[in-house]
Amino acid sequence: MNTVEIFFSPTGGTEKAAHIIAKQWSDNTVKIDLSDSKTNFSGVVIDKDDQVIVAMPSFGGRAPAVTIERLKKIPGNGAKCTLVCVYGNRAYEDKGITVTSSSVHNIEITSEAASKGKMLKKAAEFFKVSEEDVVVFGDGENDESMFWEFGHSRAVKNAVPNICFLAEKIIDSNRNNGVAKEINYIRRYLICHSLRKKHRKNL
Repeated sequence: MNTVEIFFSPTGGTEKAAHIIAKQWSDNTVKIDLSDSKTNFSGVVIDKDDQVIVAMPSFGGRAPAVTIERLKKIPGNGAKCTLVCVYGNRAYEDKGITVTSSSVHNIEITSEAASKGKMLKKAAEFFKVSEEDVVVFGDGENDESMFWEFGHSRAVKNAVPNICFLAEKIIDSNRNNGVAKEINYIRRYLICHSLRKKHRKNL
């Protein structure tokens, strides 16, 4: 029987919280970092008798969408699980305002009801676009709310660390037209997928 720590911890605070609890159960723990996009999560082995701790940060009462997507890939095999939710991972979040920045020389103060993520979610609902069909792109702190709301997220190589941690995929830098390349890749994929479906119908 193992104690398995599964955590999403871009700043390290959530990992510490998970480890404090895990040490009460066992000195021998297995760590699975949901922040690491290179991990093959479907290949993680959890036995039925393992003790599992899942720890993640919360922003506005929600876990990051990419965390849920990665967690879904891990086969639980009926193991019992303790969920740990860590609040206060954002440096500036108080009294209905959000303070972010898109570069070292600026600061953006907005109502927390007016974040990019919330507005994009409202736009998707208005146009009846499924969240699964939305892909968000970002490089700065002011893009973070979109990455918490949507699972399909792309960070350019030169993005700030938090955005890279939250991203489903890291793409080429904006200096090398990373966003344009990724949009073309997605467009080609959708065209091929559509042609395959038509071909199957005609068989």
